[in-house]
Amino acid sequence: MCNKFPDVDYFISGESEFVIAEVAKRFDQKQSFDDIKGLFPNNEKVKITGRQDIISDMDEIPPYDYKIFQDQTFFRPYNGSVVRAADIELSRGCPYTCSYCVETVIQKYYGFNETGGNGVLKKASKYLRNKTAKRIFSEISSLYNDLKVTYFRCQDTNFLSINQTVLKELADLIHDSKMPIFLYIETRPETINERSIELLKKLKVDGVGMGLELASESFRKSSLNRFPSQEKIIRAFKLLRAAGIKRTTYNILGLPNETEEMIHETIEFNRLLDPDNMTVSFFSPYLGTPEQEKAQSIGDFSSYEFNMDDQVRTVSKSSLVVKERLEYYKENFVKFVRNGLPEDL
Repeated sequence: MCNKFPDVDYFISGESEFVIAEVAKRFDQKQSFDDIKGLFPNNEKVKITGRQDIISDMDEIPPYDYKIFQDQTFFRPYNGSVVRAADIELSRGCPYTCSYCVETVIQKYYGFNETGGNGVLKKASKYLRNKTAKRIFSEISSLYNDLKVTYFRCQDTNFLSINQTVLKELADLIHDSKMPIFLYIETRPETINERSIELLKKLKVDGVGMGLELASESFRKSSLNRFPSQEKIIRAFKLLRAAGIKRTTYNILGLPNETEEMIHETIEFNRLLDPDNMTVSFFSPYLGTPEQEKAQSIGDFSSYEFNMDDQVRTVSKSSLVVKERLEYYKENFVKFVRNGLPEDL
């Protein structure tokens, strides 16, 4: 990697908090970094120091000091209003193994290589970790009391995979506190049912984001290792709407072997779901994922891409849907969902 990043001295693999803390301590003491696990120098003769342990007890991670940020950092737009917001992390890990997701690279780094039925990681319970309810509530309370944050964007890969006992305890703490706060989470359609809806309401969840990616159920299963059925997705969106919880779809354009007809199907499926909000991103070939390797093998992307941005630009070389066409659909995606596809497409 030294040729690609000449200004970088070291890289960290895996979870970084305790690696960075050790680097800082040794830097002050003018000691060598060479035997720090998870840290490797950016040179031609990389010394493999070994993999650092996965952080199994997330309560050991010190609370983040949000006070170092300027006050303007906490202002964000949300559904037509400006709110004071912060990102928080309750858990780490995902039980699913979607072929385009960088999570699969982290899973393999920590030795979780086997996938069971329906794209679920084997031994997922050992990979999934979360903070305790009291620790999470302490962080939320501090942000509310000290910085007047009321909107909490939960940066969890799959919120409803968090230990249910922990979520129920957290829900009780939030409910009893009477704090005027609300949460935005991300989860999977399979996790949404009548019981989980009641839990989300007690947790003061105002919005839920769910990956649709694209509409073709057969393509999701065969190419993306992603198995929620159309029926489960439709039902999840109906249940959330009935509960008054806002719904956001996440969509991807430019996946390897995706056709223009598939993009039309994705737009029409969004029209059927009628989400409150939607995001659309260009496919990002995350290094080491099965989809990145596929994209490289069929010539859609080079081995490493520097100049792409999933929101701003794609550098796709696909012949099925050319770059300019992908940009056209991204620019007009929301309009087409709200108003329908033009007849001349």
